[in-house]
Amino acid sequence: MKSSAMSPPEISGEPIARGSSCELYRMQNGRVLKLFQDHIPAFVVDIEKVKTEVVLQAGVDTLSVHTQVEHDGRHGLIFDQVDGPTILDELLRRPDDLVRLAAQFADAHTAVHACRTTNLPSLRDELQRTLLAVDHLSDAERVAVLERLASLDDGSAVCHGDFHPKNVILAEGKACVVDWLSATSGPPLADVAHTLLIVRHSKAAHFSPEDRSMIDSLREAFETAYRNAYVQRTGCSEAAIDQWYELLSKIMIAP
Repeated sequence: MKSSAMSPPEISGEPIARGSSCELYRMQNGRVLKLFQDHIPAFVVDIEKVKTEVVLQAGVDTLSVHTQVEHDGRHGLIFDQVDGPTILDELLRRPDDLVRLAAQFADAHTAVHACRTTNLPSLRDELQRTLLAVDHLSDAERVAVLERLASLDDGSAVCHGDFHPKNVILAEGKACVVDWLSATSGPPLADVAHTLLIVRHSKAAHFSPEDRSMIDSLREAFETAYRNAYVQRTGCSEAAIDQWYELLSKIMIAP
């Protein structure tokens, strides 16, 4: 992909949000600038822009993406602005609302999976590439996992690939899912299993010690409530989720 970066308007003040690879800045025109760290190359930003456009066309409720920009040697994207807390923000403020927030989280994920597309990379192909690149499996283990992967159901659902409570914004009575760099098309229960892995194992490195402690204390309850809500809403097989969870654990988590 060829970058089409343009110079953005001047930004000032502190970011309104920070992530592991980017910062968000409010702009004067009712939009936000997602400014990536300087080690993120332009082609990665291109990929996020294209994937965001694809999921919008598929019917996903997310922010419209506009211009790709460059600022002080860093690449970025300009999105529509949405005002509201993330589900994680709300969970840290109102831990007693965990079950309700987990249900909203499951509703948002169910809505994503209701959308279909063939214009994203295949989730199965992406997992195969990841599997071939990891170094914690023996050749025999790798072959066994590849065979198991081939035996599981495929699909054409939009799969987020990094669906966690910080990527779901609550605004105007509905959920807006953001950050589509890892999006694929495939079986939705693989995406659910990946979310369960994230909720259980993510490091929460960019939070204060107090927030990290609260996140750790809420992980198990949130994971259970989200899983129960997703199963209730979709009627999916819990055994199928477990199969994907076991497979993804072998690929993504070194012993």
